[in-house]
Amino acid sequence: MSTDDKIAAAAAAALAGTSTNYDGLVGHAYHYNLPSQYMDPNDGIPLVTKYAHRKALKVVEIAYSLQLTEDMFRVQDNTSSMDLDGDDNDDDDANEDNEDGKEGTLESILLKCTRLSSLMSTLDNLKYNGISQQDHAQIMIHLLHLISATVVYEKKDGSGDATGEPKLNYDNVGFLYNVEEKRIVYQKTNGGVEEVRVGENVNETKSEAYLKESFALPSPAREALLSVIVSMLTKEKLLRSVSNTSFRVDADVDAETNMETNEEVVGKSKNDALLLVVHWKAMLRMLLRTAPYLDEHKCGLTQVDSLARQSTILKRTVLAIRYLRRFYDQGYESIKDNIISDKAAREVWDMVKGDLLNETHSNACFRSMILLYLFQPSRCSRSFYKEMLPLWMESWTTIDRCPDADFLWLTILCRARKYVHAEDYDWGLVRKRLLTLCAYWLQIPVGGKSSDKSFPNASQAKSRGMPSRLKSFLGNG
Repeated sequence: MSTDDKIAAAAAAALAGTSTNYDGLVGHAYHYNLPSQYMDPNDGIPLVTKYAHRKALKVVEIAYSLQLTEDMFRVQDNTSSMDLDGDDNDDDDANEDNEDGKEGTLESILLKCTRLSSLMSTLDNLKYNGISQQDHAQIMIHLLHLISATVVYEKKDGSGDATGEPKLNYDNVGFLYNVEEKRIVYQKTNGGVEEVRVGENVNETKSEAYLKESFALPSPAREALLSVIVSMLTKEKLLRSVSNTSFRVDADVDAETNMETNEEVVGKSKNDALLLVVHWKAMLRMLLRTAPYLDEHKCGLTQVDSLARQSTILKRTVLAIRYLRRFYDQGYESIKDNIISDKAAREVWDMVKGDLLNETHSNACFRSMILLYLFQPSRCSRSFYKEMLPLWMESWTTIDRCPDADFLWLTILCRARKYVHAEDYDWGLVRKRLLTLCAYWLQIPVGGKSSDKSFPNASQAKSRGMPSRLKSFLGNG
């Protein structure tokens, strides 16, 4: 039995028990302000807190029970009667009956994904979160593992056909690392491809074929799981302590007496040693499969989903990738001790710098801006930003009167200013650039009409814009 199966079974056993253990259960302050009839007379715990706790256990059980098997894809008509719109009903009995009758099919996966999204929304409304930090991190890895999974159909002669033998491929999306014990606590690989980027030592043909593989999960299931992922990422308190923006508290030392003590330092917890690491290249591959037209030389597969669903999936994918910047590998063995290696940041910059600096006003330049905006980790070393800021300013000034480019570069510079000291860079250059652009942003007239026709009148400066299909990758700012 795998680790996921064991955790799911433990959560199911806790739910199945007639007397769930509520020892030490603490609810939201709002729960304790309810009238006395809403409290359990035996232990004084609010009934809504117990209800929310059981919902949290159900979330853990369903999340870990989501498993894809190749048998699901051998049955050709297992999606013929599938409700592609899902069902947000939160009725436990009704949903469990449906799942029991369709276990082991893609339809059961869809029902579980929709149910998981509904339960997470319920927990938010109940102002309660009874899921541990480690479970949150492991669920995040597991869900990313599922939404990036692909399926191919191979015949014995090696040719691909929808009637061939299905094969699931998983990407290595990341792992949970314990910085004190120097070991990986949780990881999902299952033979995933570690590196497929085109380069000197990579087979280009194999890379292109890998990126053309179809997602294994049906689009409604991916839409529901992306909703859960975005919800978890937007609530920073859930995963803040396992991100690369956190750091460990020093050794247990009493600051006032300067004497060692055995008491726990205020604010220090076991989660200080955990770090969630996500591989940005796996997220890039997922983005390229979702929207292949990000590369102007590529086209996507035939779409069977509505335009609304395609748009929703793309927006949620972009949001998830942007929020995952806090977990990209910036030196996972030392970043908790405030030692940053800039590993992911330099890899992203090496990928886009050629187009940004040399392919001005081209689709490649705009694409590279978007990739830098989506994948560039915020927390980088001072030396990295001191090296990059002059190059970024050079790239920004090569494109004038383009509001989309101005938005992207200002966002990237705002991220950098949090980690750069005032003496490290001359921010006066940015101020001059902003003042120069204000005439265009505020539409200040630069020409006018006069009765004197001997001198030509200057027309209003026109603006440039990104290709319309690329604007969907900007998100909501």
